[in-house]
Amino acid sequence: MFTQTKKKIHLIGCNYSDFFELTIEGVELISKSEIVILSKKFEETFTKTLLENSIEFFFEEDLSQIKGEPLWTKIKDLLKKYHTISHLYCGDPLLFNNGIKEIEFFKKNDITVDYSVGIIESMGIFNDHNDLLTNREKNSSVTFMKDFEFNKFTELIQSPGCQKLVLRIEDQACLEQLLKFTKSNSIKVKIYKNKKKKNEENYKNLRISSTDDYIFIIIEL
Repeated sequence: MFTQTKKKIHLIGCNYSDFFELTIEGVELISKSEIVILSKKFEETFTKTLLENSIEFFFEEDLSQIKGEPLWTKIKDLLKKYHTISHLYCGDPLLFNNGIKEIEFFKKNDITVDYSVGIIESMGIFNDHNDLLTNREKNSSVTFMKDFEFNKFTELIQSPGCQKLVLRIEDQACLEQLLKFTKSNSIKVKIYKNKKKKNEENYKNLRISSTDDYIFIIIEL
């Protein structure tokens, strides 16, 4: 009697500049995978570590220029040849990323999916600039908001439980709307783009240039 090995996808959170910030679980899953999928945004030191350990990988951008289902469909096609694939995310697969939708996509195609948490990308960036997310003198909690909607945003900042807000903005119009509102209401913000903290005098020149571009914003209330 012949048995068929079930196809499997691992979604793994990473720091794209440092392979060794992977969790032990993440390293084990990668080592058991036949191939790895990752973005060209991962730094050369990361991919060099994969090569040194004889781990075969493909870049997302070489499979599909469009993320989401077009990319996941290409990954699914690779499962005709491979049984186990690790798909690496910058940061945590579920927070500020499309991990939940990717899990749903592969489950609908009868493919086993699991995920390994990673360091939240925004937290790594903030820590690099010594901007701690919590400060006992100012706040004891942090709220994260990915899909920016202006009405939800204004409701959120008016709620008493919201002490500090972290947003990921992926649209130029939303960015401009947010900055106009915070300026008119004298709300201080901190902005980070491409892992760099931006000076306040340059806020008006900020641009989100592509569908793969985004900005992190901290608002202290």
